[in-house]
Amino acid sequence: LISFYWRNGNYDKAFGIYDASLKIANSKYHKQYLREMVDRYRERKNYDRALIALAELRKDDPLNTDLFRIVSEIYAEQGNYQAMVQHYRDGLQMVRDSKMSEDEKKQQIALMRRGIIQANLILKDYTAASDQYIELLNRDAENEALLSEAAFFASRYGISSRLFDYYSNTAAASPKDHRWPMLLGRLHLYSSNPEAAIEQFRAAIAIRPERVDLHQS
Repeated sequence: LISFYWRNGNYDKAFGIYDASLKIANSKYHKQYLREMVDRYRERKNYDRALIALAELRKDDPLNTDLFRIVSEIYAEQGNYQAMVQHYRDGLQMVRDSKMSEDEKKQQIALMRRGIIQANLILKDYTAASDQYIELLNRDAENEALLSEAAFFASRYGISSRLFDYYSNTAAASPKDHRWPMLLGRLHLYSSNPEAAIEQFRAAIAIRPERVDLHQS
């Protein structure tokens, strides 16, 4: 009956059947009908109602990957990128507070931060996006591909100094941590400044002399 009404453009009656069904459905079908309603509302571009249905679906499982993604997509379709950023920030906090393993948390947090980067790019808030790269690097400083991506991004938008300043201060505050001079050395290489790179790699070697890769660099 819903399909019949939908095909004939009688959307109010179709949604009326859904509303009536939700009142009498058991837990399994309640979720199924809500999920169908999300797609129907989204098709009609009734995003506010879609988000209300999603909020009810996510009540018991706020980090459900599929539902979390759909909320992000709806905000993107609305052009509401500020809400999208906040959605990811809320997700970050939920991941931190969750009982996931540390590896799972690291993976999920990285995904959340990349979502924030994409939203900030659309908002043209390049500094905020760069700060997300910094947060990613702080958790994965050995990841050369990530550092290269962050350095290219910062160079493209004229904010390379933000990376250099942050990690210079971090290295000074943590003189026994080889990661920060190592990271600075690589940043200087990307910036075609080999003399400064050598100085930083020597500082990293002084902390971790057994690291062959630092000598090779």
